[in-house]
Amino acid sequence: MTRRLWIVGCHAGVLAAVAGTSSCHRQGAVDAAARSDASAEQYAQPAPDSSVDSARCRPKGAMAKAAPLSGGFEVGDALPFPGGIAVSLLHDTSEGTLASVALLAADGASPRLLDLVSPPGDAPPPRLAWRGKDIAVAEYVLRRKGARPATPELGLWEIDPTASAIVTADTGAASPGDGGPVEPSLYMPLPRHFLGFDMAYGAGSGMVAWDDATPDYPPRGVIRVAALSSDSHVGTTQVASPVDSDAEMARVVPNGSGFFVLWIARRPERAGDSGAVAGTEVTGEARTFAWLEMIAIDSRAMASSPVWRLTPSTGHISAYDVRALREGRSPALPERAPNDRGAEPTLLVIARDDGELADGSGGTLLRVRATDRGPELVTDLATEGLGRGAPILVGGLDASVAPWASWVGRDERLRLLPLDHAGAPAGTSSVEEAFDASRPLLLLANGEQMLVATLGGVRAGVENDPPSSGDESADPAGLAVFDCHR
Repeated sequence: MTRRLWIVGCHAGVLAAVAGTSSCHRQGAVDAAARSDASAEQYAQPAPDSSVDSARCRPKGAMAKAAPLSGGFEVGDALPFPGGIAVSLLHDTSEGTLASVALLAADGASPRLLDLVSPPGDAPPPRLAWRGKDIAVAEYVLRRKGARPATPELGLWEIDPTASAIVTADTGAASPGDGGPVEPSLYMPLPRHFLGFDMAYGAGSGMVAWDDATPDYPPRGVIRVAALSSDSHVGTTQVASPVDSDAEMARVVPNGSGFFVLWIARRPERAGDSGAVAGTEVTGEARTFAWLEMIAIDSRAMASSPVWRLTPSTGHISAYDVRALREGRSPALPERAPNDRGAEPTLLVIARDDGELADGSGGTLLRVRATDRGPELVTDLATEGLGRGAPILVGGLDASVAPWASWVGRDERLRLLPLDHAGAPAGTSSVEEAFDASRPLLLLANGEQMLVATLGGVRAGVENDPPSSGDESADPAGLAVFDCHR
């Protein structure tokens, strides 16, 4: 089944992932990765907070456009790098849909749009990662081999943000403005029916994680990973998810010495199960339990921790977002041994649990912090109900800026919630009417401005297109800067 997750308000961008079924050959499993049963299975539910602040954000000036786009588009990553910002997207042109990267100054000004390739129809927007000297861009491409039909493969580009050219395999450089596709510097064959993937770079090396399936019937979803060396050579493929997980929607986050890999695991509900809800998710599809799992791996893609269950196994997780925290270890976890080094890398995760979902709305937001030693207690975020779509964690241009959480309320209005450096709520949520057709991307400056995708249009023919506002006077789609206060 194909799933596409729309994110914000009545218009939205795509966060992750599509899924299907495919045959695959056997690959080596991650080294002895047994699931730990010491996972978070209980909630700490805060007292409901019914207060909602007035809007915190307003357009900077006359809706200052950082990069206008004439057609509909989908937004992917917003990546800060020294001296600027990169935003990945798919946008419609007279020549069809193009996968592109918008490069902006640190204040959202001076945009350049680099068109890379026309991807397969169901491909998500490109993924971005900073490699220390250039931007790595990964996206699906259709590659023809001789007389064979073109098949999707993952292409990797290397963009020097200070230059006007992109490194390629054939010529060493090609102008992104020449009107033709830009050849990737590297190709990775991946399952043709699974287009969900993620990419990250850490200290000198990278990692790609993607959704796949076993050749069994019925097939079981697995998460595969492969290391990328500093010179972009691909390492041996490993399996990150356990043999009893039916896994999808992989994410990968650097943790200093290696990477965290996360995914959604599923199993069918059975009569009498605790937490089971009667009915089906969609017509003809049995309802399943779904929860988040995580493993730490080293730079060779080998397991360096057990597989941790981050949310209860009787939940119904449908979407999530994850971000690394910069404030160090949590006081809620045991003291480190005296010979342990430094503050341990910590992840903040927010996940949508659909519970007794009806018509795409309802459910709760869960918040959990985790390290390679496991999760802390899961807590509910006070949301006053959820509308459609996935939650978002909005990080900063500077690591010293605390993140924000964002979601769509039951009235289909976007909410913003400021968090502290530990990822805990630092106030009440606000209703952002100016964001009804927008998606928050990145906090700028000292956290008092926000780069936003103003989604005045959406791509035609995409499954589950959100409805149009019908306001012909609305601003066109593009990237804009808003003034925001905590």
